Amino acid sequence: MNSLDTGKDKIKKICDILQSEALQPARQEAATLVAEAQKKAQDALEEAQQKASSIMDAAKARIEKERMLFEQSIQHAFVGVKERLRQEIERSLLHETLAIWIQKNTADALTANQLIKALIEMLHEGGIDGDFSALIPQKLKVHEVNALLGEQILNRLKEGQVIVGEFQGGVRVKLHDKKITLDLSDEAIEELLTSYISKEFRDIIFQPVKRS
Repeated sequence: MNSLDTGKDKIKKICDILQSEALQPARQEAATLVAEAQKKAQDALEEAQQKASSIMDAAKARIEKERMLFEQSIQHAFVGVKERLRQEIERSLLHETLAIWIQKNTADALTANQLIKALIEMLHEGGIDGDFSALIPQKLKVHEVNALLGEQILNRLKEGQVIVGEFQGGVRVKLHDKKITLDLSDEAIEELLTSYISKEFRDIIFQPVKRS
């Protein structure tokens, strides 16, 4: 073997040594670093995806909660408005109309006479006697009611006649010994009638509309 061939062999051996001792470990190290970098990138991506999913879930939950609160607020507001409307309608159509009707039909001398007689006779039949006072509405004239009641009833009244009360219709009879008042004034009659007809009135006004 000549010296040129020997030189080539030495160079090849040196290259093989460099490749096995330096380049190959470097490649392996580089491959390891790349693999680790890829794994870290994948882990970071998965973590980011999980965080994004958590953020989206939290946002959806918050939006759903806010939606439910909004719907509840709207529902409560609707119920409140409906109740206020019901009260306004009931006050306008029932109480005000009823009050006017009661005052109109219980603020005359004949009605006052009949109510006073009925109350006093009821008390007498129940064995209750004593000093009475009979009160009539402000708009009535005392002498007109006295004339209708007659002496028999007037003699049983403490004042010897009816007296004017501070109400617009109906009558009141006071029992002084018992310290009680039988109240058939327009206000008491309205309250009594309202307690009986309010439910029926509400059912009529607020009943569901039947669709054809």
